[in-house]
Amino acid sequence: MKHIVFLAYGTRGDVQPYVTLGLALQARGYRVSIAASEVFAAWIDELGLGFLPLSFDIIELMNTAEGKKWASYGSKPLLGLRWAKRLASKYASASALELINYARDADLAISSLTAIPFGDCAAERYGVKHMAAILFPIAPTGDPRAVAVPFRPKTYSRLNWFSCVISEWILWWMSNDVLKTIRAEIGLPPINRQTLIKRMRQIPTIHGISEHVVPRPKDWPAHVQNTGYWFLDENGWTPPQDLLDFLDAGAPPVYVGFGSMSSTRDPKEVTRVILGALEQTGQRGVLLGGWAGLGEDIPLPPTVYRIDSAPHSWLFPRMAAIVHHGGAGTTAAGLRAGRPNVIVPHLGDQPFWGRRVHELGVGPKPVFIDKLNTKRLALAIRQAVSDTTMQARAAQLGEQIRQENGVQVAVDIIERYLAD
Repeated sequence: MKHIVFLAYGTRGDVQPYVTLGLALQARGYRVSIAASEVFAAWIDELGLGFLPLSFDIIELMNTAEGKKWASYGSKPLLGLRWAKRLASKYASASALELINYARDADLAISSLTAIPFGDCAAERYGVKHMAAILFPIAPTGDPRAVAVPFRPKTYSRLNWFSCVISEWILWWMSNDVLKTIRAEIGLPPINRQTLIKRMRQIPTIHGISEHVVPRPKDWPAHVQNTGYWFLDENGWTPPQDLLDFLDAGAPPVYVGFGSMSSTRDPKEVTRVILGALEQTGQRGVLLGGWAGLGEDIPLPPTVYRIDSAPHSWLFPRMAAIVHHGGAGTTAAGLRAGRPNVIVPHLGDQPFWGRRVHELGVGPKPVFIDKLNTKRLALAIRQAVSDTTMQARAAQLGEQIRQENGVQVAVDIIERYLAD
């Protein structure tokens, strides 16, 4: 039985798409293991997949003073990148070596975005087949819809292609300190920026992204593909009765939650901003506590229901609008639900998803976490719940996404590559 190992740094939203692919591959007769933070061990074991623990836990890091400082740079990406490199150099070395060692015995290693340089080390040193499965477009293109920070956001341009190259340089810069140490430890020579980027561009890559959200650029090479989203539908979840009662008691509420994100801002202050915005717009709310601790130790009005967790696939279609941090997985679920999305980016790829949501006409302009106040959030929520054109576009996009089968397309590509 061939063994496939997913190298999955990140939060629950980062790891869950690889669990989805892993379950589909397991159903086709493969042995599948997920390398991820220890916090996900019980969940992955319960689903019947192999679990390979990583000593680095980004969720734990996000709740330290250093992690919160990183998340606080939402609208200051250069400062955020400098801080992220500092954290990567400080914490990631042990897990990088773990990823390589887990990959060396696999028939195929599949890397998440930040694991790509280390999966590539395993491929170079041990001859392991390697591909990337990522949730964010990084391959160079002139199409602004697939570019993190396009220099020409309205039109195809070689300047946009150069912006992608800068993103590749950033990934090399972020991982270079760790790579120097790890490559020496496993007997590989140093690698310069040009060589690493050349190798990365040759890796077969699938994106768990809908064609209706980021159309595949025509200048991508054939080995770089979009498949559609990789959703894990948790059909066995039973909602608590008081949540059902709350939903039945009035108009659909507005969901507000920032998942695994935290920031230097006081959770009580952020909660008061949210409550004020809901009150100003006359909306009921469902508030996710999350790692940010929203709604803790603060009285909530009867028009707001606080939850610790609920499957997006169940909850989001029952909302009037969805306010969230803009993580790739949460954005995918919000768009599939067919409801307007209000993005409050904290870090990483979240500003990109906030921009795409607005460009698609299915959400207002993003409101960065460090700029969030009651007035800005109220304006965004009011637009989301009252703009009928936005609501119609969101409903149409949701229907298009629900027609896709990204998991099947992705697994077919993985099987073909493994068979070559």
